Amino acid sequence: MGKPIGLQLYPFREALAADFERSLARIADMGYVAVEFLGLQGHSPESVAPIVDKLGLRVCASHVSPPTEETVESVVEEARVLQYTMPVANTDRATLEAEQQVRETAAHLQRAAALLKERGLRFALHNHWWEFRSRVGGRFAYDVIMEQAPDLYSELDVYWAAYGGNTDAVEVVAAYRDRIPLLHVKDGTLEDSGAHTPVGSGALDIPAIIAATDPNVVEWLIVDLLEDPEADMFESARESYRYLTAEGLAEGRG
Repeated sequence: MGKPIGLQLYPFREALAADFERSLARIADMGYVAVEFLGLQGHSPESVAPIVDKLGLRVCASHVSPPTEETVESVVEEARVLQYTMPVANTDRATLEAEQQVRETAAHLQRAAALLKERGLRFALHNHWWEFRSRVGGRFAYDVIMEQAPDLYSELDVYWAAYGGNTDAVEVVAAYRDRIPLLHVKDGTLEDSGAHTPVGSGALDIPAIIAATDPNVVEWLIVDLLEDPEADMFESARESYRYLTAEGLAEGRG
């Protein structure tokens, strides 16, 4: 049986800004179990929670800025209200241009992870291509960050790992399978343009990637889509859902 399927909402931010509840309803109607937020489009967690609940959705994660002593309680409160256990953060490409910057980024993420761990939450890194393009002593910046931030988990974006490092995403998943509770399932052509496709119709071996996860660790398979102004992103989300559930790779709501 596959893991439950969620959807990253960043590519749908304009639709959410135009009609928040209707856009979430369209996603729920596709069969997605959960959504992952990156910003609440000006809504408060307290106003979002009943909408999500009414639609039968869950919040599997939410992107935040790495918390500090001054901001950690607000992150904890959002997680409590929206009932998720894993805030997620991105790095800034500009912070990974030199070895010292990579090490400083790792230290910053470790401090944030430790703050959340003290409060019963896990903290994960969502990678882009630059964590697999920047290198420190021949190693990917991603590897250095994960080594030097031992309390940090990985929300591995498999497409960006393959695209950025010219590497096999299956091998990356297998190497970090004990630290990947959230897997960003994304697909594309791997050409220089990073062209969009729905999951299952691009260059990545999605079944092998999912098989490389640890079923005792991975909790959510989260569809993420490369933005394409010429594509209907809702239709791409629907096609991705159909592929993953029809192949028995993920579990939806029917």
